[in-house]
Amino acid sequence: LVFMTQFHPGILAGAMRSFDGTTALNIGPTTVYDFAINAGTLYALGSDGWVRTTTDLVNWTAIGKVGRKARSVAVFNGAVYVGGTDSKLYRGP
Repeated sequence: LVFMTQFHPGILAGAMRSFDGTTALNIGPTTVYDFAINAGTLYALGSDGWVRTTTDLVNWTAIGKVGRKARSVAVFNGAVYVGGTDSKLYRGP
């Protein structure tokens, strides 16, 4: 897994790619603000506001849509949390 970021007007988002040592391929359904890994599951906060999960980087499940201000994601004790540009922490989907 390679997370490539680039600067967009006032926000930071990037593409998730898989890399096998030779070839890099885009994975996931959208550009990503942030991601977290917990117990073998990757949680990705997409720039479209959806939090998605995957265990194999191929099959993705949308678990919930969060507000426009969400920019970071974390998982703690089985709960998903998102941090926003308003400096608040929200318990997610």
